[in-house]
Amino acid sequence: MFTISTQRAETTPTMASSPPPRNQPPRLAHDLVERADVLHAWQANRHKSCHVLLGPAGSGKTTLALQWRSRLFSQGFDVAWMSAQPDDEPEALMDALFAAFDAITPEICQELHLLYNRDGQFLLSSTLAISLIRSIERHGRDTLMVIDDYQNIRAHQAHAMVQTLLDYAPPNLHLLLISRQVPPLQLERLRAASQLHELDVQDLRFSLQDTQEFARQRLPALAPEAVHRLHQLTDGWAAGLQLFVLGMQAQPKRTHWHEPVKNAHDFVAYFNREVLHHLAPERLHGLLRLSPVHHFNEALVVAMLGPSAGQDLMGLLEAQRMFIMPMDEPRAGWWRFHPLFRELLLERFEQAPKELQRTTRIRLGNWFGEKGMLRDAVQLLVAAGEIDQATDWIERHARELFLNGELQRLVRAVAEIPRSYLKKRDSLTLWLGWSQLCYRQFDACQESIDRLEHHLQHQLQHPQRGRSALPQTSPEQAHACMLQFSLALQTDDFSRAQQLLPHMLHMRSQSDAVLQGGRRNLLGWYFSHQGTPAQAREYLLGPGQYREDGSPLQDSSFGNMMSLALLGMTHLHEGHYRQAEATLRAALSKAEAALGSHCEAACNAAGLLCEVLYEINDLQGLRELLERYGDAIDKVALPDARLSATLARSRLLALDHNLAEAQEVLVRLENAVSSRKMLRITAILLYEQFQLSLREHALSEQNHGCLVTLVALAQRAADKQHHAAEKISHYATLAQAQWQAHQHQRHDPAALRQLQALAASPQLARRLQISAIALPALALQRAGQDSAAEDLALQILEQAQASDMVRSVLDLDEASLQLLRQVHASRSKNHPILGFYAARLLKLADEEQASLTHSAAAPRLPADALSERELQILSLLANALPNKRIAQALGVSPETIKWHLKNIYTKLSVFSRNEAIVVARELGVGLPSAEHKLALR
Repeated sequence: MFTISTQRAETTPTMASSPPPRNQPPRLAHDLVERADVLHAWQANRHKSCHVLLGPAGSGKTTLALQWRSRLFSQGFDVAWMSAQPDDEPEALMDALFAAFDAITPEICQELHLLYNRDGQFLLSSTLAISLIRSIERHGRDTLMVIDDYQNIRAHQAHAMVQTLLDYAPPNLHLLLISRQVPPLQLERLRAASQLHELDVQDLRFSLQDTQEFARQRLPALAPEAVHRLHQLTDGWAAGLQLFVLGMQAQPKRTHWHEPVKNAHDFVAYFNREVLHHLAPERLHGLLRLSPVHHFNEALVVAMLGPSAGQDLMGLLEAQRMFIMPMDEPRAGWWRFHPLFRELLLERFEQAPKELQRTTRIRLGNWFGEKGMLRDAVQLLVAAGEIDQATDWIERHARELFLNGELQRLVRAVAEIPRSYLKKRDSLTLWLGWSQLCYRQFDACQESIDRLEHHLQHQLQHPQRGRSALPQTSPEQAHACMLQFSLALQTDDFSRAQQLLPHMLHMRSQSDAVLQGGRRNLLGWYFSHQGTPAQAREYLLGPGQYREDGSPLQDSSFGNMMSLALLGMTHLHEGHYRQAEATLRAALSKAEAALGSHCEAACNAAGLLCEVLYEINDLQGLRELLERYGDAIDKVALPDARLSATLARSRLLALDHNLAEAQEVLVRLENAVSSRKMLRITAILLYEQFQLSLREHALSEQNHGCLVTLVALAQRAADKQHHAAEKISHYATLAQAQWQAHQHQRHDPAALRQLQALAASPQLARRLQISAIALPALALQRAGQDSAAEDLALQILEQAQASDMVRSVLDLDEASLQLLRQVHASRSKNHPILGFYAARLLKLADEEQASLTHSAAAPRLPADALSERELQILSLLANALPNKRIAQALGVSPETIKWHLKNIYTKLSVFSRNEAIVVARELGVGLPSAEHKLALR
C-alpha cells in the first residue's frame, strides 16, 4: 500500500533518522549537511512536470528530497508524500490517494468519492488519473506528489496511472519519483519538452566541500589531508562516509593532487614556450615523425625510431602526460596527441623534405597494415602516393575488417582508392559493391553484384532476371546474398527481396557478427514492410552481436544501434506513436552517445522520429530536429527514414502556409525515387501532393494531375502484380473519394461501403484510416443520418486516442472537426477518457484557429517598421528556412539570427515563427528569387 502524508516538514535540513509511521515521511536529523548547490539548481526547475531522483541504496535520495520538500513549503507548495512498500497492492492506491488529497483539501477528492460510490469498485487507473488531474487543476495551488522507493511498485495499473498523470499533468501538478532504478515509464516526451528534471548518483555524490563539512561536524580534529583521503575512498557516497567515519581508527595516507592544464590555448602557448623549444633535436625529430598518425603505442614508436630512441621518447611522453592522452579503446597502451599539439607537429613535419615525408608515411602505413589496421594503413599509403601497396592491404584485410563490424571504415578506405585500381581485382568486387551501396551508387552496385556472380558462377543458380539468390554454401556466397538483399531493400524492390528471402532465412549457420547482425536488421526491415511488425521485432529484439574481441557491434547498418532505430520503425508502421516516440528517442540518444551525432543509426532514428513529432504535435521539437539532422538525413538515411523526414518537413511547411515550398520538398524526393522505380514511395508522395491542394480548397491543373498520375500508378502496379499494389491502391481509392467530396459529388452506398472496408484494413496507415472514416461520416451527416455519422466520428476519436495521434485529427477539414465537436458534446459523458482526449484535441484546434484569426486581424505595419536586415531575415523566414540556413545565407552566426528574431517578434507583436510568417505575407515581404533559393539549397 502507498503510505501518504501531507504534513509540513520542519525547515531545518537534517539527515533521515528512524523509520517513520507509514502515514508520514521520514524526519530530518538536526546535524545534516545541507546540499545547498544541488538544491539551488533544483529550485530553478521546481515548476517542471516531473522530477526523477535515481541512486543506489544509501546514496541520500530521500534525505535530499526532504530538504527540497522543506524549501517548497516555504514557497506555497502543497506536498503529498508516498512511500511504496514491496508488498503493495494496486487496490490500496485509491485509499492512499483519498488520504493524501483529503488532507490538503476535501475538494480535490470530491469527484473521486462520487466515482467510487457510483461504481463501488476499484476504478481503472486512467479514469482515476483523469479525475485527479481535473481536481488538481481546479485546486489551483502548486501540488507536488512524491513517490519514494518507486522501485517497489510492481503493478502495471499503478505505472499506467502515473504515466497518465505525467502525460496530461496541468501546470500546477508536479511529480517526484525517487527510485533505485529507472521507472518503467515513457519519459522521452517530457525530456524533449524540457519538462523533466533528472538527478542521479552524480548529483547525489558529496562534493569535497560537502565532505569537509560532514567531517567537521563529526570529526573536528581530522586533518585536511585525511579529509581528502576520506573523500577519495568513499567517492562522495553518503552512507559510505557515515560507515567510514564510524570505523576510522588511524590517520589516512596523504593524497597528492596534480592540476592539469585545462585551457587549450594556454596549453599550446605553454608547450611552445616551455617544452617544444627545449626538446633535444632527436626527440623533436621523433615527435615529428609520429605526427601523421592518429594514434600510436610503444611498439609503433620503437619500430619507427629504434629501441633506444623509441623507449626514451615514450618514457618522456608517459612521464609528462601533458600532451598525450590515452585512447578510448579496450586495448591498453594506445595514445593520441592532443589535437592542437598534433596540429603544431604536422605543420613542422610538412616543412621537412618531401622524400622524408614520403618514406615516413610508407613505413607508418606498412606497420599499420601488418597489424590489420586497414584504415590507417590506406590513408598513410595513399598520402604517400603508394596506391598499389594500399590496395594490397585492402585485399589482404578487407574480409577481416568487414567481419569485425568495421564496414564504415572499410567503405571509407575503399572510397579513397581510384576505381580503376579496384576493378582490376575480382577479389575486391564484394567490398567495392558495399562501398557503392553505402554511397547510393545503386546502378554501379548492381554491376558489381553481376561481376561477383560471374566470379562465383560455379556456385550459383540463375532463375529470373539473370540474377538469383546465392546457395548458402560458403561465407562469400552468404555475404554476396546479403549485399543483394540490402540493395533490394534500399531500392524498395521487395519482389526481389522476396526471391532472396529463403536464403536469408537459412543463413543461421554463419557465425560472424556482421552476417548475423546484417541478417537481423535486414529481416526486421523486410517484415516490417510486409505488415508483420511482430515478426520483425522477433529479429530486432534478438541477442546483440559482438565482435571477436567481445565488444558490442554498434557501428554500420548491421550494428545494435541500427536495430533499435528499426525497432522504432516497426512501431511507426503500426501507428503506435507513443511507443515509436519512446523507442526512437532512445535510439537517437544512444547512437549519439556511442557513435556521434551524425552516425548512420542516429540519422535514421532522427528521420523516423520526424514523422512521430509531427503527429504528436511537437512542432518546435520537429523544427529543431530538422535543423540538426535535415541535411544528414538526405545523405545517409534509409529510404523509410528519408521519406518520414520529407513528409514531416512538407506538412510543417504547409502549416506555415508555405504550400509552394511544401510541394517542392515532395517533388524533389519524388524525382529521386521515380528514377529508381520505387512505386510505393512515389505513390505516397503523389498522395501527399494531392493533400496539399485540398488544404487550399482548390485544385490546380497540376495538382489534379497528381490524382490522375496516382490512379494510373495504382493500375500499373496492379497489372504488374507489384508487391505494393494493394497499398498503392489504398492511396488512389482514398484520393478519388476525397476528390468526389471536394467536388460535392454524392457518394453512392457502394462507395461508402468501400471506404468503410478500406478504413478497417490492417494494411492501411493509421493516418489514412482517420481520413477514410471521416469521409463516410460526413456523407452520412449530409444524408441526415446523424446517429450513424456520430458513430463513425467516435471511431475517429477512438483510433486517435489509442495511437496517441494529434495532427491526423487537427489536419481534418473544418466540417469533420465540427462533427467531432458535436460528438464530444453529446457522447463524452459516456466515455470519460475519450472525452478528455477529445477535449484536448478540440482545444488545440480552437487555439490554432484563434492564432490564425489574431494574425489576420493584426494591423499592417509601415514599411519602415523593420530594418533592412530584419526584412531580409523575415523574407527567408517566410520560406521556412531554419535559423542555421538563414545564418549561412546572410553570412552571420545563428545566435545573431536569434537576436534579430526576438526583435522581429516584438515589433510584429507575435510569439512564434508561424505567426511571424503569416504577418510577413500580410506585409507583402518579397520571397527570394529562384536563383537565390537554389543557392540556399
